[in-house]
Amino acid sequence: MAGPTYATREQIAAAADVKASAHVDATIDRLAETASRSIDRTFHRRFYPTVATKTLRWPERGGLWVDD
Repeated sequence: MAGPTYATREQIAAAADVKASAHVDATIDRLAETASRSIDRTFHRRFYPTVATKTLRWPERGGLWVDD
């Protein structure tokens, strides 16, 4: 899984009015993942928190102060 989905399996199954089964659960999970990543790509962002280190290029002179 590339990231969290924006709806749970139970929410999707209830909205679609389908009963749970191994085949249906796997299909719902796949579709939820696909739809969530499509939303991420459409809006060029993620709607969930992530922990990451980002490196920014900055001129050698001067500096950057980032406060808490």
